[in-house]
Amino acid sequence: MREYIFVFNLDAIVQDKSGEKNCGILEFINDNAQRCYFKQDCIDKNREKTVVAISNSESDIAMMKKADIRIGYGGIKEVMPEILSIVDYVIYEEKKLVDFLGRLLQEEKMALSRTVIISCAGMGNRLGLGTTKALLEVDGKTLIVRYLEQLQEEKDVRIVVGYQASSMIEAVLKYRSDVTFVFNHEYQNTGTGASVVLAAKYANEYVLSLDGDLIVHPEDMKKILACQKEFVGGCTKISDDPWMLQTYMQEGMEYVHAFSKNDGNYEWNGVTQVRSDRLRDGTGHVFQLIEPHLPIPFMMVRTREIDTSNDYKEALRWVKNGFC
Repeated sequence: MREYIFVFNLDAIVQDKSGEKNCGILEFINDNAQRCYFKQDCIDKNREKTVVAISNSESDIAMMKKADIRIGYGGIKEVMPEILSIVDYVIYEEKKLVDFLGRLLQEEKMALSRTVIISCAGMGNRLGLGTTKALLEVDGKTLIVRYLEQLQEEKDVRIVVGYQASSMIEAVLKYRSDVTFVFNHEYQNTGTGASVVLAAKYANEYVLSLDGDLIVHPEDMKKILACQKEFVGGCTKISDDPWMLQTYMQEGMEYVHAFSKNDGNYEWNGVTQVRSDRLRDGTGHVFQLIEPHLPIPFMMVRTREIDTSNDYKEALRWVKNGFC
């Protein structure tokens, strides 16, 4: 197991303007006193360890740049733009921060150890609306809010941001504050696979990966969240130029054994749940991350992806017709 140390800006993290203490953070510091520091000079003395820096203040930029894991904490004060430009994660709830730090120390055990990753870093150029697609409204509700409603019971939800990151964070925090935001600063040069790899660091045993430009049928999302094993999701062919899933049957179970641009049984829709240790490296598509690990069981998941104006019209019709 890695050996971690934690470097805090104590004033910015622990005490708010009214003088009230964030007791959960103080308790974590007390329980892990041998690992916790409050000055950046400790980093140079502990280079053989994994350094986690937590702050919200521009005065800590030098400290943050030296760290291996950079967390902006907005539970007390707003995270400064200079910090947002270099962090790996932004967290807005004290309990969520303590839970995340505890997970680094492998202290948290869950009945189903799952991290949900929603990839929302892209620019959505093909749609041509000048906004990240997860903020697009369909029938009066944005795609990201639809996800948040469906994922209310999930404990570890991570949203990957890049293009229009501040707008995405603001929209999510209006609905839910215990989300972890993961920054893909290279979103212009990388694919969704890179976003998933970033968010899968220090994740739970399983990762459920969802694309931010997708609407998932409510009944199928219930089926997804009840699943406690790996799967690759697909649907009947509805897109003009999809990647396809090639499958086979074995002992009554259907398995995905290949992705293809030419032919297949179903359209790949980007929904998958796999062990987090399968998502260590990659910058392209999500399916390229999981392709070396096939075969994986198949799950039928009814979805609508929004890439073009025609996709948007079809998604709107689908939602208005009760997902039929």
